[in-house]
Amino acid sequence: MVEINGTFLFLEEKSAGATVSDAQGLALRLLAMTADVTVAVFRPGKKSDLEVLIFDGFPPYNGYQPYSREQFKSWIRAWAEAAERGVD
Repeated sequence: MVEINGTFLFLEEKSAGATVSDAQGLALRLLAMTADVTVAVFRPGKKSDLEVLIFDGFPPYNGYQPYSREQFKSWIRAWAEAAERGVD
């Protein structure tokens, strides 16, 4: 968990091919519906470096998306910069 200016990012790492269980998925979706909370679940990808599932606000969610490690680092940097500015 990372917190910047009252904005929270929860990171969850899964092993290759592992999925979020129904109960964990419900918990993560409910957590992400809380103001100023984002959840990112990542795992090694089959066709890319990583597959990332982001819960941010209300559905719909797009499932696991392919990311390179650099793309994911850039996404985290952008999240941190927005949190530092106080932008949702």
